[in-house]
Amino acid sequence: MRPPEHETLTLAGLSVQVARWGCGEDGCPILALHGFTGCGADFMPLVSGLKRPVIAPDFIGHGGTDAPDDIEPYRMEAVVEQLEALVEECLPDRFMLLGYSMGGRAALHLAPRILDRLEAMVLVGTHPGIEDERWRGHRYTGDDELAARILRRGMEWFQGYWASNPIIATQDRIPEPARSAMIESRARNRPQGLAGSLRGMGLGVMTPTLDHLEALDVPTLLLVGAEDEKYAELAMTMAEILPR
Repeated sequence: MRPPEHETLTLAGLSVQVARWGCGEDGCPILALHGFTGCGADFMPLVSGLKRPVIAPDFIGHGGTDAPDDIEPYRMEAVVEQLEALVEECLPDRFMLLGYSMGGRAALHLAPRILDRLEAMVLVGTHPGIEDERWRGHRYTGDDELAARILRRGMEWFQGYWASNPIIATQDRIPEPARSAMIESRARNRPQGLAGSLRGMGLGVMTPTLDHLEALDVPTLLLVGAEDEKYAELAMTMAEILPR
């Protein structure tokens, strides 16, 4: 696995760490957006197979990017502005967009604003948002309570809690050294960063996107784990709406 080159950029007033692979290589580049608790370097095992430049920022509150106490820069609208600034500074006229989980949700909000530059989009384990206001409210309450526990009990507690989640527990099958690298990266996160992400861009506060998918007229690949029945159903719903 090729380790990335890292650089730090100031985007929308935020210090953002960006992982890069394949600078100077041919091929349409990929902007890769990681999931909750992850970082840009999580995409390292994929890079050799992609054979094209990959740019993967650490989201606010994650990895080497700033983790402020103020909630405002964690909100989805602010995160999209940060990503737009990254696109303007680092991406050519045409590129591909890859998002996993939280990164997939951010990709769905970013895509309409950069549609004329998208060559294609790949969404992995991505939720389009909770349509039912009552269930969205339940999710907001759960995310807010988890954020409070992270702030109160710290990263050591959160590591054990997160690893016990049945879906996350399947990551035990990831081969080394990628699995250890992910665990070490997750441990370096800061409580206020994860809490801010939950409260600012979690499913409980995210504006649903199903009504906007029909306008995303770009080739789109939806990927989901075979054992993740809930997200498989969501992917089928999205596939029926997305034009391509």
